[in-house]
Amino acid sequence: MTKDIYCFSKQENARVFQSLGIEVIIFSETEKVRESLKKALNNNVKIIIIDEELHDEISDIRDKYDEVAYPIFLTLPLCGKPNGMSLKDMKKTIEQAIGLSMF
Repeated sequence: MTKDIYCFSKQENARVFQSLGIEVIIFSETEKVRESLKKALNNNVKIIIIDEELHDEISDIRDKYDEVAYPIFLTLPLCGKPNGMSLKDMKKTIEQAIGLSMF
């Protein structure tokens, strides 16, 4: 059975999402993250949680899904040091979902 929600991170603390039934994948190498992300996308995953540290590393893959409803990409500061990317990402996702800027 495939899961609808995946979490990709370089941080072990992301494993907390497993208790919610989310498939958590921890990596140290960027290429392995990209390979695993592509596999998840082929399985019609609905929500992908990405650690802020990985945002720039997978942006090209992510950009391919800007105009479709799924998957929804959520960027979260799982490393504990937010750089503001998750808030910018959330704003963009909300704008795409409702069609107007709220901020």
